[in-house]
Amino acid sequence: MARPPSRLAISRADLEALLERAKTEPLSDADYAILKAAVATLGYLTELLEDRTTTLQRLRQLLFGARTDKTRTVLPAAADDHDGAPAGPGGGDPASTASAPPRGALAAAGHGRNGAPTYTGARRVAIPHATLCIRGPPRSSPGWVAVSRCPRPPPSAAPQGAVSGRGGPAPSIRWRGEGVAVTGLSVSCEGRKRRNGMPIVDTHTHLGGSWLFPEHFTEAELLGTMDKWGVDLSLVMPHSHGTPTAEAAHDEVHGLVQRQPGRFFGIADVNPMLSDGAYWKEAERCIRSLGFVAIKLHPLLHPCNPLWPSVTKVFEAARQLKVPVIVHTGTGSPFSLPALLIPRAKEFPDVTIVLAHAGNNFYVSEAIVAAQCCDNILLEPSWCGPHRVKEAVHELGAERILFGSDVPLNVIVELTKFRNIGLTDAQIEQCLGGNAMRVYKLARTN
Repeated sequence: MARPPSRLAISRADLEALLERAKTEPLSDADYAILKAAVATLGYLTELLEDRTTTLQRLRQLLFGARTDKTRTVLPAAADDHDGAPAGPGGGDPASTASAPPRGALAAAGHGRNGAPTYTGARRVAIPHATLCIRGPPRSSPGWVAVSRCPRPPPSAAPQGAVSGRGGPAPSIRWRGEGVAVTGLSVSCEGRKRRNGMPIVDTHTHLGGSWLFPEHFTEAELLGTMDKWGVDLSLVMPHSHGTPTAEAAHDEVHGLVQRQPGRFFGIADVNPMLSDGAYWKEAERCIRSLGFVAIKLHPLLHPCNPLWPSVTKVFEAARQLKVPVIVHTGTGSPFSLPALLIPRAKEFPDVTIVLAHAGNNFYVSEAIVAAQCCDNILLEPSWCGPHRVKEAVHELGAERILFGSDVPLNVIVELTKFRNIGLTDAQIEQCLGGNAMRVYKLARTN
């Protein structure tokens, strides 16, 4: 492949003006050089697009240049002072000038070489992290933010991922967005595979314990797993038999959502075997008062047949409250057979029905057929084999498939499936986040 052409700054308007001049007069040497460079750039980009190994990041760097947070671009006044120019009247913070390194001192290499005092316009806010030991109040408010260096742990305590920087393993955070001054941290997580800024959304997680199973998942465990593998948002629900009352279980989920706004969204799990009045009261409280985004039905643990008349209220509530229904499928047949949702999907065509576990590997083909029969059925294939996930994407299209984990230890397993079954970048983006953002009407916070 040819070497990349040298960078030439020219606006589209200038290029169009050059073409207009070419119609009426011979090209000058300067115009010829510009046109030659444009043709060379087009040819080079064409070669890159034909090369299957070219990444979107590489194309962005070629077209727009490398992105980095330099002091002079984030805080011009502080950059001038750091470069040695004396501060004029009102030109900076005296405390910052006093604590700046002496002239002629060698700056440390890499990001983080400028200490927090350099950023005179930054409001200092301590930001907690589930695994990286940064202490402070929950989540920062908009505006300038400065964070201090995280303590360096022993190698065994370092998070898994691709660590950038010098001097051995050190935990860090990838910061996105504008108006944020970050000091002392430089790390990227291998688990975070965003495309065009699309969040990764885990649509199936649980909080708390269960009366029937030994698992008990804590807030710290959920957050730690999300941060370790690069999951941005999670939909969280109580276990179907988690606490003595549904209200207590939902209040626990709501508390997590309040403590971690923008990272967790609640799911209501109300037993349809309750009286109609009790079911409606709690479902409406969860959706309208607590802001939950879906209703869960668990035929194995409630237990119930989705076709029983007493279960009709689940789908009626979802229709009136305008949220999807997530239905456990697979283990617990015959009540958990995917085909039982076909009549409900036809009865409630305006309600989106997500088949959790997509038949749980045992009934994937049946789940696919159910989705083929009903456009309002989508699949969340946690616990399914990679070849079955690929089959579901092929048969239904990536826009009908959602990523979910069910338990923290399964997060990396499910992510690895989607990234290693031959899907395109666009399909991976849909399955890992785009579909969830659309189906559950989630709002981006970054």
